[in-house]
Amino acid sequence: AWADQLGEAVSSADGWRRAFDSAVDNAREFAEEVSEASEIADLFDKVDKVCRGGKRKRSLESWVLARHLRDVAAEASDRFQRVSAGRFVFTVVESGEDESGEDEPPGLVHLEVTDHFNGDTREVGSLSGGETFQASLSLALGLADTVQQGQGGMRIDSLFVDEGFGALDVDEGALEVAIDALSDLQEGGRTVAVISHVKDVKDRIATGLEVVKTNRGSHIDPESAGV
Repeated sequence: AWADQLGEAVSSADGWRRAFDSAVDNAREFAEEVSEASEIADLFDKVDKVCRGGKRKRSLESWVLARHLRDVAAEASDRFQRVSAGRFVFTVVESGEDESGEDEPPGLVHLEVTDHFNGDTREVGSLSGGETFQASLSLALGLADTVQQGQGGMRIDSLFVDEGFGALDVDEGALEVAIDALSDLQEGGRTVAVISHVKDVKDRIATGLEVVKTNRGSHIDPESAGV
Protein backbone atom coordinates (compact mmCIF):
# COMPACT_ATOMS: atom_id res chain seq x y z
CA ALA A 1 0.00 0.00 0.00
CA TRP A 2 2.79 2.35 0.89
CA ALA A 3 4.48 1.59 -2.42
CA ASP A 4 1.30 2.37 -4.34
CA GLN A 5 0.85 5.65 -2.50
CA LEU A 6 4.49 6.54 -3.07
CA GLY A 7 4.14 5.79 -6.79
CA GLU A 8 1.04 7.94 -7.02
CA ALA A 9 2.85 10.77 -5.22
CA VAL A 10 5.83 10.52 -7.55
CA SER A 11 3.49 10.48 -10.56
CA SER A 12 1.63 13.54 -9.26
CA ALA A 13 4.89 15.34 -8.54
CA ASP A 14 6.07 14.56 -12.06
CA GLY A 15 2.84 15.96 -13.48
CA TRP A 16 3.22 19.08 -11.38
CA ARG A 17 6.80 19.46 -12.58
CA ARG A 18 5.76 19.18 -16.24
CA ALA A 19 2.98 21.67 -15.65
CA PHE A 20 5.44 24.00 -13.92
CA ASP A 21 7.96 23.66 -16.77
CA SER A 22 5.20 24.38 -19.30
CA ALA A 23 4.12 27.42 -17.32
CA VAL A 24 7.71 28.65 -17.20
CA ASP A 25 8.07 28.17 -20.96
CA ASN A 26 4.80 30.03 -21.58
CA ALA A 27 5.92 32.81 -19.27
CA ARG A 28 9.21 33.12 -21.14
CA GLU A 29 7.42 33.24 -24.51
CA PHE A 30 5.01 35.83 -23.13
CA ALA A 31 7.91 37.87 -21.75
CA GLU A 32 9.63 37.79 -25.15
CA GLU A 33 6.41 38.90 -26.87
CA VAL A 34 5.97 41.67 -24.31
CA SER A 35 9.58 42.75 -24.84
CA GLU A 36 9.11 42.87 -28.63
CA ALA A 37 5.84 44.75 -28.23
CA SER A 38 7.53 47.16 -25.84
CA GLU A 39 10.34 47.82 -28.33
CA ILE A 40 7.79 48.46 -31.08
CA ALA A 41 5.81 50.74 -28.76
CA ASP A 42 8.99 52.65 -27.88
CA LEU A 43 9.77 53.05 -31.58
CA PHE A 44 6.25 54.31 -32.28
CA ASP A 45 6.58 56.71 -29.36
CA LYS A 46 9.86 58.09 -30.70
CA VAL A 47 8.38 58.51 -34.19
CA ASP A 48 5.34 60.23 -32.71
CA LYS A 49 7.51 62.63 -30.72
CA VAL A 50 9.55 63.46 -33.83
CA CYS A 51 6.40 64.08 -35.87
CA ARG A 52 4.68 66.13 -33.17
CA GLY A 53 7.72 68.03 -32.01
CA GLY A 54 7.60 69.63 -28.61
CA LYS A 55 8.29 72.74 -26.64
CA ARG A 56 11.86 72.93 -27.89
CA LYS A 57 11.72 70.80 -31.04
CA ARG A 58 10.16 71.42 -34.45
CA SER A 59 7.46 69.03 -35.64
CA LEU A 60 7.89 67.12 -38.88
CA GLU A 61 4.90 68.92 -40.38
CA SER A 62 6.34 72.37 -39.63
CA TRP A 63 9.72 71.29 -41.03
CA VAL A 64 8.13 70.17 -44.33
CA LEU A 65 6.04 73.35 -44.57
CA ALA A 66 9.08 75.50 -43.81
CA ARG A 67 11.06 73.72 -46.52
CA HIS A 68 8.31 74.30 -49.09
CA LEU A 69 7.96 77.93 -48.02
CA ARG A 70 11.68 78.49 -48.58
CA ASP A 71 11.42 76.94 -52.05
CA VAL A 72 8.45 79.17 -52.91
CA ALA A 73 10.18 82.23 -51.46
CA ALA A 74 13.32 81.59 -53.54
CA GLU A 75 11.32 81.39 -56.78
CA ALA A 76 9.09 84.31 -55.83
CA SER A 77 12.06 86.50 -54.86
CA ASP A 78 13.43 86.32 -58.41
CA ARG A 79 10.07 87.60 -59.70
CA PHE A 80 9.66 90.18 -56.95
CA GLN A 81 13.11 91.63 -57.54
CA ARG A 82 12.39 92.06 -61.24
CA VAL A 83 8.97 93.70 -60.90
CA SER A 84 10.19 95.99 -58.09
CA ALA A 85 13.18 97.20 -60.10
CA GLY A 86 15.61 95.29 -57.89
CA ARG A 87 14.27 96.64 -54.62
CA PHE A 88 12.50 93.78 -52.84
CA VAL A 89 13.06 90.09 -52.13
CA PHE A 90 11.29 87.73 -49.74
CA THR A 91 12.98 86.57 -46.55
CA VAL A 92 11.87 83.51 -44.56
CA VAL A 93 12.07 84.27 -40.83
CA GLU A 94 12.02 81.54 -38.19
CA SER A 95 10.34 81.93 -34.82
CA GLY A 96 12.38 83.31 -31.98
CA GLU A 97 11.78 85.45 -28.97
CA ASP A 98 9.01 87.97 -29.31
CA GLU A 99 9.02 91.44 -27.80
CA SER A 100 7.71 90.13 -24.46
CA GLY A 101 10.69 87.79 -24.16
CA GLU A 102 8.54 84.67 -24.25
CA ASP A 103 9.56 81.86 -26.55
CA GLU A 104 7.30 81.17 -29.51
CA PRO A 105 6.54 77.55 -30.53
CA PRO A 106 9.61 76.19 -32.37
CA GLY A 107 9.55 75.77 -36.12
CA LEU A 108 7.12 78.57 -36.95
CA VAL A 109 8.18 80.53 -40.02
CA HIS A 110 6.75 83.51 -41.84
CA LEU A 111 7.60 85.76 -44.76
CA GLU A 112 9.05 89.23 -44.53
CA VAL A 113 10.49 91.47 -47.24
CA THR A 114 14.04 92.75 -47.49
CA ASP A 115 14.41 96.23 -48.98
CA HIS A 116 17.68 96.46 -50.91
CA PHE A 117 17.37 100.25 -51.08
CA ASN A 118 17.93 100.65 -47.33
CA GLY A 119 18.92 97.13 -46.22
CA ASP A 120 15.96 96.74 -43.84
CA THR A 121 13.87 93.60 -43.44
CA ARG A 122 10.28 94.33 -42.49
CA GLU A 123 6.79 92.87 -42.35
CA VAL A 124 4.87 92.27 -45.56
CA GLY A 125 2.03 94.37 -44.15
CA SER A 126 4.25 97.47 -44.38
CA LEU A 127 4.19 97.40 -48.20
CA SER A 128 2.16 99.95 -50.13
CA GLY A 129 -0.82 98.94 -52.24
CA GLY A 130 1.22 98.69 -55.42
CA GLU A 131 4.05 96.85 -53.69
CA THR A 132 1.55 94.43 -52.16
CA PHE A 133 0.19 93.66 -55.63
CA GLN A 134 3.71 93.01 -56.90
CA ALA A 135 4.39 90.74 -53.91
CA SER A 136 1.15 88.81 -54.43
CA LEU A 137 1.83 88.34 -58.13
CA SER A 138 5.38 87.20 -57.42
CA LEU A 139 4.22 84.69 -54.79
CA ALA A 140 1.57 83.27 -57.12
CA LEU A 141 4.13 82.77 -59.86
CA GLY A 142 6.71 81.41 -57.41
CA LEU A 143 4.18 78.89 -56.11
CA ALA A 144 3.31 77.83 -59.66
CA ASP A 145 7.00 77.37 -60.49
CA THR A 146 7.59 75.34 -57.31
CA VAL A 147 4.61 73.08 -57.96
CA GLN A 148 5.83 72.46 -61.51
CA GLN A 149 9.28 71.47 -60.28
CA GLY A 150 7.80 69.11 -57.69
CA GLN A 151 5.41 67.38 -60.08
CA GLY A 152 7.90 65.93 -62.53
CA GLY A 153 7.85 68.88 -64.89
CA MET A 154 4.08 69.27 -65.00
CA ARG A 155 3.29 72.67 -66.49
CA ILE A 156 0.80 75.19 -65.16
CA ASP A 157 -0.10 76.95 -68.38
CA SER A 158 -2.89 79.29 -67.27
CA LEU A 159 -2.90 82.20 -64.86
CA PHE A 160 -5.84 84.43 -63.86
CA VAL A 161 -5.18 87.81 -62.30
CA ASP A 162 -8.27 89.41 -60.75
CA GLU A 163 -7.88 93.13 -60.04
CA GLY A 164 -5.16 94.80 -57.99
CA PHE A 165 -3.95 96.95 -60.89
CA GLY A 166 -5.75 99.99 -59.55
CA ALA A 167 -3.30 100.10 -56.63
CA LEU A 168 -0.31 100.47 -58.94
CA ASP A 169 1.20 103.88 -59.51
CA VAL A 170 1.08 104.72 -63.22
CA ASP A 171 3.39 107.72 -62.94
CA GLU A 172 6.16 105.72 -61.25
CA GLY A 173 5.90 102.94 -63.80
CA ALA A 174 4.71 100.23 -61.40
CA LEU A 175 1.76 99.37 -63.62
CA GLU A 176 4.01 99.17 -66.67
CA VAL A 177 6.39 96.81 -64.88
CA ALA A 178 3.51 94.54 -63.79
CA ILE A 179 2.05 94.39 -67.31
CA ASP A 180 5.51 93.65 -68.72
CA ALA A 181 5.88 90.77 -66.26
CA LEU A 182 2.57 89.30 -67.40
CA SER A 183 3.57 89.81 -71.04
CA ASP A 184 6.80 87.90 -70.42
CA LEU A 185 4.74 85.00 -69.05
CA GLN A 186 2.57 85.03 -72.16
CA GLU A 187 5.60 85.04 -74.42
CA GLY A 188 6.92 82.09 -72.43
CA GLY A 189 3.91 80.02 -73.47
CA ARG A 190 1.47 80.66 -70.64
CA THR A 191 -2.09 81.89 -71.05
CA VAL A 192 -2.67 84.97 -68.90
CA ALA A 193 -6.20 86.20 -68.24
CA VAL A 194 -6.61 89.60 -66.59
CA ILE A 195 -9.78 90.96 -65.00
CA SER A 196 -9.53 94.72 -64.50
CA HIS A 197 -11.40 98.01 -64.83
CA VAL A 198 -8.22 100.10 -65.23
CA LYS A 199 -8.09 101.79 -68.64
CA ASP A 200 -4.30 101.61 -68.90
CA VAL A 201 -4.50 97.86 -68.45
CA LYS A 202 -7.22 97.61 -71.08
CA ASP A 203 -5.09 99.56 -73.54
CA ARG A 204 -2.25 97.05 -73.13
CA ILE A 205 -4.40 93.94 -73.69
CA ALA A 206 -4.35 92.75 -77.29
CA THR A 207 -7.34 90.40 -77.03
CA GLY A 208 -10.17 90.57 -74.55
CA LEU A 209 -13.85 90.88 -73.76
CA GLU A 210 -15.53 93.95 -72.29
CA VAL A 211 -18.38 93.53 -69.81
CA VAL A 212 -20.95 96.33 -70.04
CA LYS A 213 -23.16 97.14 -67.06
CA THR A 214 -26.71 98.38 -67.78
CA ASN A 215 -29.94 98.81 -65.84
CA ARG A 216 -31.01 95.41 -67.18
CA GLY A 217 -27.86 93.67 -65.95
CA SER A 218 -24.39 93.08 -67.32
CA HIS A 219 -23.50 91.60 -70.68
CA ILE A 220 -20.48 91.09 -72.91
CA ASP A 221 -20.08 93.66 -75.65
CA PRO A 222 -19.83 91.64 -78.88
CA GLU A 223 -17.81 94.42 -80.49
CA SER A 224 -15.10 94.02 -77.82
CA ALA A 225 -13.96 90.61 -79.05
CA GLY A 226 -10.97 92.16 -80.73
CA VAL A 227 -10.09 94.49 -77.88
